[in-house]
Amino acid sequence: MQGWKIFTHSLRMVFGNLGAAFRVSLVLYLAQIAVGYVFISQFGDAMQQMQKGPGMIPPGFWGVWLLLMIVTVVTSLWIAVAWHRYILLEETPGAVLPPFHASQILRYFQVSFLLGLILGLVGFVLGFVSAFLIAILLGGSTSPAAGIVSMLVFLVVVLGPLVYLFYRLSPVLPAAAVGEPMTFSEAMKVTAPASGVIFQLAIIGILAGILLQLPSMMNPNKASLINIVYSDVLGWIYMMVGISILTTIYGHYVQGREL
Repeated sequence: MQGWKIFTHSLRMVFGNLGAAFRVSLVLYLAQIAVGYVFISQFGDAMQQMQKGPGMIPPGFWGVWLLLMIVTVVTSLWIAVAWHRYILLEETPGAVLPPFHASQILRYFQVSFLLGLILGLVGFVLGFVSAFLIAILLGGSTSPAAGIVSMLVFLVVVLGPLVYLFYRLSPVLPAAAVGEPMTFSEAMKVTAPASGVIFQLAIIGILAGILLQLPSMMNPNKASLINIVYSDVLGWIYMMVGISILTTIYGHYVQGREL
């Protein structure tokens, strides 16, 4: 199954090059975590109150939130561009931080933003379809079985198609990282012969994500140290394997590399 081969190739890409993966991402990812913890430690209670309803926004909230967003976006783009370039161009990362390619990172941001708009629009439409189907199937039921049906409808109608579309369009991202711009229509064209494979890959990716979340979901104390550490480690794995899947799709279907 070609979709499974792409997935396992992407896993080997990370765990077979673990030293390079750490040099590309570890310091930058720890910076994300650190800023996130500062935000939660200062405004965690306020966030819980805001989720329950309108409340007083504490002083300094938006400043720290903006810092969190900037650090998260910049470091994520930096990691993605550096990992694509390490695999596709064999660009050696530094001992602590990878090279900072400002123009490629800016281009990656622009393409990511446009891709996000496309997926957001499609997701908005699919969300309406999903809500309509759930209303027909459940008729307002709130039983545990209804929750399971709602989740399955969301996975099939919304999440699955969005992941599939994302992978079909994904070559635009590694292309931006290596300085070989590609349009969305070109990405759809180059991945068209692999539509069945990418469908398999979308299913595998979603199932793997759900399975990896199970240990955390079974821990009743969401704020426990083991749960926090597990979530942070899992976040790094999601990030690096996710970037590697995009790299593999580009390398195989655009550059013609073997799996």
